[in-house]
Amino acid sequence: AALAEVDPAELPTHDVVLVARAWERLKAHAEAQQVRVFAELAARPEYHRCSYPDTAAGTHEHRAVQGAGSEISLALAWSPGRATHRVAAAVELVDDLPATLAALAAGRIDGDKARLIAERTRCLPDLATRRAVEATVLPTAERKTRTALDALLRREVITADPTAAEQRRQSAADRRRVERPEPASPGAEDGMAQLFLYGPAEDLTALWTAIDAAARHTHNRGDHHTLDQLRFDTLTGLGWTALNLGHLGCCHPTCLATSQTSSTDTGSDTTTAAS
Repeated sequence: AALAEVDPAELPTHDVVLVARAWERLKAHAEAQQVRVFAELAARPEYHRCSYPDTAAGTHEHRAVQGAGSEISLALAWSPGRATHRVAAAVELVDDLPATLAALAAGRIDGDKARLIAERTRCLPDLATRRAVEATVLPTAERKTRTALDALLRREVITADPTAAEQRRQSAADRRRVERPEPASPGAEDGMAQLFLYGPAEDLTALWTAIDAAARHTHNRGDHHTLDQLRFDTLTGLGWTALNLGHLGCCHPTCLATSQTSSTDTGSDTTTAAS
């Protein structure tokens, strides 16, 4: 109430900054109270009753947060997905990460940071390990940007369980892919598209380094195009050349080089036969 009576127009610049910070802390405190309300709603027995028959037990998993999320969706005019996600996050903070919730209530972190801590530690194998990482990052979380906190969390999660981290890395690498081009947004109306690549960081870094070096070489020779344009032209040039020649590889007509990349599943080596 006292903060609402402060007129920032009457304050020196430094004090206006302090008032802005005070409002942010108050907003965090209010969000923590809302988290507790959401979690309490999800704990009510009426949301734990399931209308599915017992015979569906093997195919249906009842989630109380969905019922509570539906109520919140109607009350706050949120989408069902958003409401259920927020209720689930609230239950997670109350049940699993009370120290993070306490930091939110005290205004030391905001809601984004609280949800980030929950999200990044969710992969850990047990609650004790999860709370150990939480205890490591919370003392400095207030002074870090969200990006810096994210980087710290990623490092600490790996340190907490390196074996599981390597297993997650290998599992993620198995999902490597290049997706079919999709209309760009914005830009589709002008015939533009976008291509999505997902895979190990070292592989994409190698690809970027190669096309960037080629683009800079061309640029240094006097080409007037931007580096972004030249990187694009270098990469798409591989495709056009392959379509013209009938194979993916060297464009020199007398070169017999072929790239035989092994299947990750077989574990065979990558070999290149050069002329």
